[in-house]
Amino acid sequence: MRIDIVDLPIQILPAQLHGKVAVVFDILRATSSMVQAVSNGARNIIVYSSIEEARQGHANDPSLHAMLVGEIACIAPDGFRLGNSPPTFTPEAVKGMTLHMSTTNGTKAILASRSASAVFIASRRNLPAIASHLMSLARDVVIVCAGTNGKPAGEDQFVAGELALMLQQSSATLAPSCESALLIVKEHEADVLSFFRTTAGGQALCRLGLDFDVQFCASNDNANSPVCVVEFDPQSPASGTVRRMNVD
Repeated sequence: MRIDIVDLPIQILPAQLHGKVAVVFDILRATSSMVQAVSNGARNIIVYSSIEEARQGHANDPSLHAMLVGEIACIAPDGFRLGNSPPTFTPEAVKGMTLHMSTTNGTKAILASRSASAVFIASRRNLPAIASHLMSLARDVVIVCAGTNGKPAGEDQFVAGELALMLQQSSATLAPSCESALLIVKEHEADVLSFFRTTAGGQALCRLGLDFDVQFCASNDNANSPVCVVEFDPQSPASGTVRRMNVD
């Protein structure tokens, strides 16, 4: 079982994911929001690479239990019921709902990973559940970090390093691509929240008065931590569907 980390989706090499499992992180904030939504009863989350595609997908959804969620430059577009703030994905807001979602970085990273044999999304809150499931699969893993506006995101690298260390404890082999993430963990594990506030994504959120989102995403409270899998329909290459996975 070998673990690789890719700092940006654009760095994924042709055939790098074939036959392997991918885990996608956009800690601030898309995958943190998705894990929260699924934890609180969302039926599924359909992810798109653009706001326009999300609008169209929602318009084509005949269900009365569908809603638009997501962001552009950290802010919910007009007509979107929710943005990308994890604490807003409450049971009252999302239980039983299908969410049509597009974000600046995270949803694109998920779609860029579709050539893997299986794709999961994760946050700090479901990290132990994801690690346990990956250990049971005993497959090579590529951790895909979404980054922030085309640049590596320290918070994604930090949590990628945390996951790599968890898997190493189960005798996984860490590739050289993990080294920078491991250094970030070593340097900042004593005060994760302060580190997240210094990253480009964290600073952008704090400037908008969204420090509570940074606090939420830095927390590793995993009282209700589902494994979230992404399913892809070959007939719909522009989208993927995030669901809770039943794990024995």
